[in-house]
Amino acid sequence: MPRLVIMGEPIAQARPRFTKRGRPYSPQRAKKVAWIQNTQPSVEKFKIKPTTRPVSLNLIFTFSRPKSHYRGGRKNNPLKYTAPDEHIVKPDLSNLIKWVEDCLESIAWANDKTIVRIRARKEYTKGDSFTLIEYQELY
Repeated sequence: MPRLVIMGEPIAQARPRFTKRGRPYSPQRAKKVAWIQNTQPSVEKFKIKPTTRPVSLNLIFTFSRPKSHYRGGRKNNPLKYTAPDEHIVKPDLSNLIKWVEDCLESIAWANDKTIVRIRARKEYTKGDSFTLIEYQELY
């Protein structure tokens, strides 16, 4: 099962924007190119080729805690008792999933319609933020 780890803050899929003349455009094109380039070492390591078979995804999106969650405002201090255990702020999980589906299309799977199972969660981490992607071809 290939395991891709993309370092950096997870990115959520944004809604398309429209010009004054009504033409749609993607405001995230540059982010998408940079994110795909970050996946290249893992893609080359596992010799990943696009598949047309059904795919099962396991996604973990980790975010570093803000300073306001710590006593004294320093990240080496203990957490406040009021700091939430779960990541319940933006970005929402469904848009994070859409981002991964779209970015890895034609890299890991031929089309995102081949994804038949998804298990995903977002959480806080003590270290640096990252996105963990595990996928498996079924049958």
